[in-house]
Amino acid sequence: MPTSQKPLQNNKGLIYTKGIGEVPFLQMATFSIWKDKESLMQFAYGSKEHAKAIAETKRLDWYKEELFSRFQPYKSLGTWRDIGSLPF
Repeated sequence: MPTSQKPLQNNKGLIYTKGIGEVPFLQMATFSIWKDKESLMQFAYGSKEHAKAIAETKRLDWYKEELFSRFQPYKSLGTWRDIGSLPF
């Protein structure tokens, strides 16, 4: 597990996460679903490991392009894993 993702372990605000990217770099980006905006913001901007990873990618000029997007789900049907209904 990349160091920047260690704060995700046992994170109560995280519902789901999946690394996505290009082989051989693996997990150059992350898709995640959070219980609330506060949990997301705490990880994204409060985690020293994540902040270090962001700084390193900028220092290396790693990406030719970047995209950071947030979406607000408006509906959830059924249940998911041991969570039950999602909180939206």
